[in-house]
Amino acid sequence: MSHPTVTRRTFCQAGVFSLTPLAIASLLRQERTSAEPVKPNLTNVEYTLDARKPPREPQATAMISLFMQGG
Repeated sequence: MSHPTVTRRTFCQAGVFSLTPLAIASLLRQERTSAEPVKPNLTNVEYTLDARKPPREPQATAMISLFMQGG
C-alpha cells in the first residue's frame, strides 16, 4: 500500500490557496453587513470607591487561605 506523503508545506498550501477561505470571508462579510449596528451605551456611569451592597446574601461559612510563595 502506498500512501501519498502529505507534508506540512503542502497541507498549508492547500488550505491557503483554495477557495474555501475566500468563500468563508465573503459569507462573514455579508452576515456582518446585514446585522444591526452596535449601539454604544450613552448613559453617564458614576464610578465611586464606595462599598457596594452584594446582589444577594453571602452563603460562605468558612474560607481556606493558602499562601504559596514561589521563587
